[in-house]
Amino acid sequence: SDLQTYSLGVHVTTDPSTILDSDKVDVVTRIGRLMLGSACSASEVVYTTLKVAQKLGLRYVSVDLSYSHIQVSYQPPDAVSHSVVRTISGRQFDYGRQTRVKQLADEIVAGRRDHVEAARDLEWIQTYPGPYPKTVVHIFSGMTAAAAALVFGGNFLVCLLTFISAIILDYIFAYCERHFALPIFFLQIIAGVVGEVAGIVTLLIDPNANASVVVIAVIMFMLAGMTSTGAVNDAITGWHLTGVGRISEALVNTLGLVIGVRLGILLSHQFGFDITISEQIRPIAFDGQAWEWLVGCIMFGVSLAVYAQTPKRALPWICVVTPAIYILYILASTVDIPTAWATAIGAIAAGLIGTVLSKMTTVTSDAFAVCAILPLMPGSMIYRALWAMTDHPALAINYAMAAIGTAVAIAAGLTLGQYFGAALLKRADRTYAAILPVFHKPYASLRERRERARRRRQPAQPPSSMDVPEWLTPKPRDEQ
Repeated sequence: SDLQTYSLGVHVTTDPSTILDSDKVDVVTRIGRLMLGSACSASEVVYTTLKVAQKLGLRYVSVDLSYSHIQVSYQPPDAVSHSVVRTISGRQFDYGRQTRVKQLADEIVAGRRDHVEAARDLEWIQTYPGPYPKTVVHIFSGMTAAAAALVFGGNFLVCLLTFISAIILDYIFAYCERHFALPIFFLQIIAGVVGEVAGIVTLLIDPNANASVVVIAVIMFMLAGMTSTGAVNDAITGWHLTGVGRISEALVNTLGLVIGVRLGILLSHQFGFDITISEQIRPIAFDGQAWEWLVGCIMFGVSLAVYAQTPKRALPWICVVTPAIYILYILASTVDIPTAWATAIGAIAAGLIGTVLSKMTTVTSDAFAVCAILPLMPGSMIYRALWAMTDHPALAINYAMAAIGTAVAIAAGLTLGQYFGAALLKRADRTYAAILPVFHKPYASLRERRERARRRRQPAQPPSSMDVPEWLTPKPRDEQ
């Protein structure tokens, strides 16, 4: 029989079926929490958790999430209802973890894993450090910044100092997070200062070197971690609470980077160093040194992929996609298409190709898309705006608006490309795949989503006069 205990007004049950359902709800909640913490979009999190819950036999489940927490409620008609709430402290730039969580969801939906095995797998996913050791990740963080310096025309000395400064910055980040738990806002300030200090050191070694490339490379390296297609996905598809939260997070982090760079510029002025933006700062096009942008783009994509713990099977494809997207951007720019639109074209192609490759390799599409569009990030525009802020505010506003336009073009283009890619793949193969992006309006349960789809297919007929409630029927004046 069902043994029940009442203590301090709390109903505790030891019914085996209820305990079993509780374990299943906990598995569903942990999957949603890992997806939310891996920067998945809100529609992906809700849809995947509901599909997993349905496969585990939970028919009366609703999912509610905000920017920092997820709540899964189970309300069966003939048993005790309960809810599980889990919070996230921050979003990790880890495409490997995001991929593994989605693969686990696919395994559960396909019936190859039960809730007990899934619980063990979740423990492994949470503790697995990734396919690349920490030392390798630190080295490739430096290679990401060095690739940015190479793409923007830096010489060997500039690339070397950028490489060293980025590695030092990554170690500073890891130390501060481990020992001081500093918010990312202050870490962004540190990044801006470190970039300017690296530029000063470059001028001390070689006064003729283009030191501003070092600062721009550091800025682009920091912007890479704030690239989230999930934020734009949420805002476009109607999940405004999580969308606004993620966009505000990116804005606050960018503000920290701006403060750090401005502080570094003030420091350089105090010591008599002039790290002004140079006319030589430009993305390399099709000229006599085409090998530089080719090597730089490949380094860009692969280094960021390793830094984000992307599975190794995706690296060969990233080596091909990253320079291809950059070539498309340059071709669009050469036919007098404005920079923002040329960037949007490249971002749409990156999102579309990334979604197709995610289906082929079972790696999350963001791993391909974000690595491919990294060379298009508006690092030089941001630095130009920051440098001109004091003496030429009108020019600074122009540069800032250009940087904002480029950032919006990248985010919207990636989302649009992923939407087209997911729609095409789902039309060709209707089997469920958690690895693909999901675009749905807000809903809390699969029943609500099915009812909404039924109403779209069968619009409700307008009620006749017999269906009008009596209290809405006009009464004669003599009865009032």
